[in-house]
Amino acid sequence: LQLHQITYDPNLAHSLVGMTEEGGFIAVSQMLLQRPRPTAFVVTSIIHALGALRAIRQHGLEPWRDISLIAHDDGLPYLAADKFDPPLTTTTSIIRDAGYEVAKMLHTEIEHPDPFHQKTQKVLDVDLIIRGSTRARRTI
Repeated sequence: LQLHQITYDPNLAHSLVGMTEEGGFIAVSQMLLQRPRPTAFVVTSIIHALGALRAIRQHGLEPWRDISLIAHDDGLPYLAADKFDPPLTTTTSIIRDAGYEVAKMLHTEIEHPDPFHQKTQKVLDVDLIIRGSTRARRTI
């Protein structure tokens, strides 16, 4: 957002407690009531995407045609993003790389404890796999 000089709006973000289809459904349903209506959703998992798709369709909208949907977590063997209708655009990252970075941060914290307990964070790169659930932004 900073890179593109976009101000963060907390009304456009929803925090979910669990990794459930119902959580994705409720969050997207609530956000679709906002005006102006969002033109796209990025959800944290392919499981949330199931609920998001249900909410989008229950509001009389179609993914791709009316609203774009992107999910993180392309790597679930029992939920293939390319088998969704429409095929789901996803971001994907290598879990092994994330585990390696977490282990490095933990090792550093053990070897050199931070007396101020500041949070350590690292943002890893992701790959964007464009499929049928997204389209170019358009003016509504």
